[in-house]
Amino acid sequence: MLLMLLLLVQSSFALEPFCGWSTYSFCLKDSDCQVGGCNNQVCERKGEETITTCEWKDCYRAEDYNLTCQCINNKCQWGYQDKTPLTKQESKIASFKNIFYSLMPINPIILIVLGIILILMAKLAKFVGMVLIILAIISLILRFI
Repeated sequence: MLLMLLLLVQSSFALEPFCGWSTYSFCLKDSDCQVGGCNNQVCERKGEETITTCEWKDCYRAEDYNLTCQCINNKCQWGYQDKTPLTKQESKIASFKNIFYSLMPINPIILIVLGIILILMAKLAKFVGMVLIILAIISLILRFI
């Protein structure tokens, strides 16, 4: 079970950055914006009809990143549920928000147990490390006596 949890957490950190883009066209409300492009990777103003190539990439799937096409600061752009816009830098690197939102569907009890296990493992590693150092020092002292 621990291995399965570790793989689950690792896969959430391996989330490829969102690779869609926004036209940042003027808008007044969310309904002024639409998803466009061949694979719905563009957030644009209604009627813009951006033309894109039609190759598929998993990083176009906005719902995996909890992103929606919205009117934020009078611009059609990808954003999070709390109206925080996806920044250009975030779209290039996996952000903490992406990782956080990817862990949201996991049962909180599982996350708590995993957290406790990781904390215990870290303490155990520190303890084992200290024991090894003490044994090494004792071994060195005994050699010179």
